[in-house]
Amino acid sequence: MTPKPVTIKTLASQIGVTPATVSKALRDASDISEKTKTKIKKLAKELGYKPNLMARNLVSKKSNIIGIVVPDISTSFFGFAVRGINLNAREYSLETIVLVNNEDYKIERKNLEFLYNLQVDGIIMDAVPGNKNIDLLSELTAKGIPIVFIDRKCKKIKADSVTTNDVKAGYVMTKYFLSRKKKNIAFIGPTDKLSVAYDRLTGYKKALNESKIAFNDKLIIPIDYAIKKEKLVEKIKTFIHSGVKFDSLICTGGLIAYLAGATLLKSGIDISQNIFIGEFGDNNIVYRLGIPFVTVDQQPFNIGEKALSILVNRINSKGKIFRKKHLYINSKLIYINPYEQKRIIIADI
Repeated sequence: MTPKPVTIKTLASQIGVTPATVSKALRDASDISEKTKTKIKKLAKELGYKPNLMARNLVSKKSNIIGIVVPDISTSFFGFAVRGINLNAREYSLETIVLVNNEDYKIERKNLEFLYNLQVDGIIMDAVPGNKNIDLLSELTAKGIPIVFIDRKCKKIKADSVTTNDVKAGYVMTKYFLSRKKKNIAFIGPTDKLSVAYDRLTGYKKALNESKIAFNDKLIIPIDYAIKKEKLVEKIKTFIHSGVKFDSLICTGGLIAYLAGATLLKSGIDISQNIFIGEFGDNNIVYRLGIPFVTVDQQPFNIGEKALSILVNRINSKGKIFRKKHLYINSKLIYINPYEQKRIIIADI
């Protein structure tokens, strides 16, 4: 037979006090004597008492838990962003729960419903593109659960956001390529549904326009934000063999840059001498290619850290007038050469 769980009522009946006294003693309330506290805590330990967090949350209306929802944790960007949240959450006596949506709005919906049922105090997330979960996100904020978006904005939700200035990042990278006499710069990314990629393309176009270089749509390789690796490689191969002349390649993400670089190398193209490759946010994976490349270091740890700070302020200021806030985190354009172990900051963004 499974033993009955030890409850506050169990402790109260054995000691001969009220459940309220036990509850206060376990919370170190000032109106309970130290002698009584010691007696109750000793018995609780002996009997293996564990607090019912859900019940406690219902009473206090606060869980001291925040949810983190990201598309992936295998990339360095999200890994560092989550780390920036986790390490600093301890300073606020907060616990974190990390969930992964895999760029799937159905999984994301389950993630959000789980966090709501857990009664988390707030959520930091990188939302799946599109408006599939706008209704649920709106419901969460309406019920007093603050949300802070990282990496990607969500304009339709009453929530704060912390991102890189992606238009400026795309502009600065393209200007650098142009300064190195690269005139046929290809651009690959999910340009129509993913806001960060669209903004980077906007910066790319702006730099070309300023340099009096005509925009060539044949140099744009559009992909779906949730494209499979095999299909992405086929897209890159098709572009390479299309006959379109290109001397550099700007990729909207690290995995895209890695697969593009690997495909170019397998095609016999000497990237280190003839082709510049640039990417945003995840240089750890690109580093494996062993070739020089340019990256935008988005400072993901700082993004996570700042997002947490904003979220805590929202949690502690419930009922106050809400003014939606967006913050850009300073990032850097960096040249990396694995051969020579060089890491040179080119520009601040």
